[in-house]
Amino acid sequence: MSAHGLSRFVVTANGQLQSDRRRNQPGRGAWICPSTPCVRAALKTRAFPRALRSAVQVPSEIELLSQLGIEPAI
Repeated sequence: MSAHGLSRFVVTANGQLQSDRRRNQPGRGAWICPSTPCVRAALKTRAFPRALRSAVQVPSEIELLSQLGIEPAI
């Protein structure tokens, strides 16, 4: 599967989930399509901790969308 068109997230040293826009941060990454439905599905199924194989503090949907540069729909 190609990572083209996907956004990468990594776990920071303090256990926070953070967008890796340049795709150059070390460690395991979790890839997600940059859209509201994908973010919602990932949060609902707890996909980030599972993909990263780590305990991670996942921010809110609004914060994740903001990190991706997506305006949250209200």
